[in-house]
Amino acid sequence: MKLRIVGIIVLIFVSTGTSADSFGIHKMMVGDKVLEVVETRQLTFRDDGDVQSITISPDGKYVVYLTIQPNIDSNSRIARMYLVKLSNEKSIMLMEGSLPDNDYPDIYQWKLPSYVYWSPNSKYFTLNAGLKMEGKDDNGKPYRRRESLLIFDTMGSMTGSYYLPKDYYYFPSKWSPDSSKVALVSRGNRDKDTGECDNTLIVYDLYSKQAQTLFTIRSRTLTIDKWTSDSEGVICCESTGDGKYVFHNISLDGQASTQTDAESAEYSYELLHNIPFDLISTDDGTAIKEISTGKTLCTIKGLKYYHAWAIPKTRFVRYWTQQDIQIEPNGAKTKLCYCWLVYPEGEKQNRMCVATADRHGNDVWSDNGLKIAYVSEGKAFVTDLEYRKATPREKTAAGVPLTDEETRTLLLENAHQISDAIEVSIMSSEYYPSQDDFIKRIGYYLRDKTSLLLPGTDKMAVTYFKPDDKYNIANLPPADTIIATLDSGYGWKLNIYADGRVGEALK
Repeated sequence: MKLRIVGIIVLIFVSTGTSADSFGIHKMMVGDKVLEVVETRQLTFRDDGDVQSITISPDGKYVVYLTIQPNIDSNSRIARMYLVKLSNEKSIMLMEGSLPDNDYPDIYQWKLPSYVYWSPNSKYFTLNAGLKMEGKDDNGKPYRRRESLLIFDTMGSMTGSYYLPKDYYYFPSKWSPDSSKVALVSRGNRDKDTGECDNTLIVYDLYSKQAQTLFTIRSRTLTIDKWTSDSEGVICCESTGDGKYVFHNISLDGQASTQTDAESAEYSYELLHNIPFDLISTDDGTAIKEISTGKTLCTIKGLKYYHAWAIPKTRFVRYWTQQDIQIEPNGAKTKLCYCWLVYPEGEKQNRMCVATADRHGNDVWSDNGLKIAYVSEGKAFVTDLEYRKATPREKTAAGVPLTDEETRTLLLENAHQISDAIEVSIMSSEYYPSQDDFIKRIGYYLRDKTSLLLPGTDKMAVTYFKPDDKYNIANLPPADTIIATLDSGYGWKLNIYADGRVGEALK
């Protein structure tokens, strides 16, 4: 037998318990392809400040994040908002001001928000910043900040703005499908006893730089659910104060709104947000149910349903797990949150760990589900995922059927693994394994123990032929001596020879 250097390489491989073909926690099967983490990039460092939040554009090309740093000129902290183009990681500071929660002395002109809202075409984003006002109202009280809708492009330039009346505020804005308009609801004049206030739907046109008031109602709340698909109307939800809700379909042409039944399936949360799954709490975890068919696709055991979210516009569900990690040397513990991605329609190898972040839900995804931005230990990260063709071994591990050609390819790989393992086994003991302990001895040196089986089954595929006892590492059998065979199960066999060769058996 020719002792080859590859035997030493195999020994190193198996001693670490790793395999280039085995499924790790950072990849999974999606249909007949593999989705895996290919790169994680750290965008900020300690000197950049403590990152509080991050948002990614729908196309995955840009992120906006908010940092907080001590202000050396005053007894306060200062917030800064940055835009980063991920292709070159160049950052642009957009604004600086006071914190979103405003818990330190207010000496800045602007109060910055935690998040921004991207247009569907990823060319613009909005943020609702508070502008500091001077003077007092009719009751002698200082004005609060004046809420402002600011629109930026991906060059970092402010392309539009809209300022609400004094002491009015608004909730998150929503872009039209064609990315030409932004809808927002302003609120003011709240009655402390009834909780009702003036709610006004406003649409700002990005190109004309004009704002249009479409609808006003006095109620507890009015929120925007979505735009109509033609970008010519906005659907809003009104809380009537008695636990009931009414939807209003409000047209941009000035026509009166039409009230719509809040129980209508047309206005379900999942449909409004392009979510194909319903997440249901069960006795042993969270079930993922497909809305269109009513079929329960899988159940994640031990998971609270409020730690899971379906990712809009994709077939994925993400969820979070938490673990206490002890930090040496003082024995203190910290909680780490792990972000997992699930492909509910897969039977095996259908989930993967994508990231470790600060807290539950502090991650955002691109529309195609292939890029995630998140915050970990006060720093901003972006992880890239990628699809590739699955190897026959990966398909077998995931329960995906192989073609005859893929079965042959995998058996050939298995035969080479077994040949290398036999060689290392002889090197370690100077003798060939006995007939009885062959599986145990060879299995110790295999990268993948399933290489002894017929792909996709628990049926043994290898037959071992122990050479005569007179043969050992010092006295090798003839090169063409067959040491083992692998049977595909459909009339195709491979021989493993004493010199380490692998060849097709003659029929």
